[in-house]
Amino acid sequence: MRSQRCTYRLLILLALALVAVVGCARTSILTRDLIGLSGDQTASSDEESSGKDELPTKQAAEACLTTARELEENGHHREAILLYERALTHRPNLPGVAHHLAVLYDLQGQPDRAAVEYRKALAQSPEDADLLNDAGYFHLRRNELGEAETHLRRAVEADPQHEQAWTNLGMVLGRQGRHTESVAAFAHATTEAAANSNVGVILAQQGDYDEARSFLHKSLALDPNLKQPKACLAVLDKLTARPEDTTKPMSKVTALPDHSRD
Repeated sequence: MRSQRCTYRLLILLALALVAVVGCARTSILTRDLIGLSGDQTASSDEESSGKDELPTKQAAEACLTTARELEENGHHREAILLYERALTHRPNLPGVAHHLAVLYDLQGQPDRAAVEYRKALAQSPEDADLLNDAGYFHLRRNELGEAETHLRRAVEADPQHEQAWTNLGMVLGRQGRHTESVAAFAHATTEAAANSNVGVILAQQGDYDEARSFLHKSLALDPNLKQPKACLAVLDKLTARPEDTTKPMSKVTALPDHSRD
């Protein structure tokens, strides 16, 4: 299962854009399964239909998965969840479905259900770097930094070239105040100059403007053409020019680079 791709925006918070696994739509299956899972319809109404119209269990599960993936790819998250859940009624231990559901539940604002599915997915595939990265990012967004670090370190152990995991780990370490380690983690996914700029942005968000400037100036010393540290320093200069703003964390800073995997 391919990982959900991430796009990073560092303002006050990060946002994660997750792209789903591509599949092939089967309209007849989509229509039947959505009717069976919405409104007042229940699984029992399917069972009452003609026996010759029923698919064998394995084929029914595969049909649900195919359509669920297509729905997920096209942003129809609620409907995709319904069909992933339906697939599990046919085959309860289908590998990979828990990972999809974990991501989708999180996107739907159901973190408790997402956490349950992440635990199931990790029990099935404890060395899956993409899954470990997504689980780590899930905990990072909830500010559960210890849990996030554990998963992300396991992700980069499983796949040392996993740029998403290194970027997320850099964010975790930066938020913990472990700035040297944060630069080192970011540098696995980008240049040393950009890694220092990222840490400067994190520090600026936390309100540590002097330390932020130190990392931003180091970034520009390494690469004078980088736009991010220049923009961040310009914002800092405006904030510190007004004494009443010097104790407030920055509300606007430039985005972290996009280290999404293709």
